[in-house]
This record gives sequence, structure tokens and C-alpha cells, in this order.
Amino acid sequence: MTVPYYQERLRRELEERLVRNRRYSLRAFARALEVPVSTLSRALSGKRSISLPAAKRIADGLGLEPRERGLFFDSLSTKESAPNAALHDTFRPRNDRGTR
Repeated sequence: MTVPYYQERLRRELEERLVRNRRYSLRAFARALEVPVSTLSRALSGKRSISLPAAKRIADGLGLEPRERGLFFDSLSTKESAPNAALHDTFRPRNDRGTR
């Protein structure tokens, strides 16, 4: 399974900050992005996707350009980005027979 773009981008940014300051922590990263450390930890580990409000704060905190911002938000809605693909059935529209 491929890693969603948002997860890859967060990992890359954290690694860059760790190179500049080897004592940089996940807590400091979460504070800089204005999201709870648990949200960031779960997103980085692939256990949970990011909510839209948190994604907006993260995109702002990372200073993403419009093109990269689009990639970031698009990756939140892919099946690969959800730890449980069955969740996508909840949001899939019903057909004319009332089934998904």
C-alpha cells in the first residue's frame, strides 16, 4: 500500500526539522502546526487520517503553496489514507435502489 501524500509530507517536514535541531520533538512539531500531538502522532503512524479543520491548520503551518496544498487535501480523501477502508462506504452515495 502506498503512503498518502499528507503522511509523506508530514514525515518529510519533521525529518527536516530534526536535521536542523536534533532535539526537536513531535510535541514541538504539533505545537507549531497548532494540532494536538495525538492527532499528529496517529496521522504519522497511519492509524488515522486528519480532519479537515486540522488539515487546514497543518497546511497553513507548513506554508504549503496552492499546488502542494491541493495534493495535501486530495490525499486525505483517498481510500489509502483511511486506516479502515469500510469507512468510505459510509460516505458513498446510495444508488436509486437504496444500496451503495
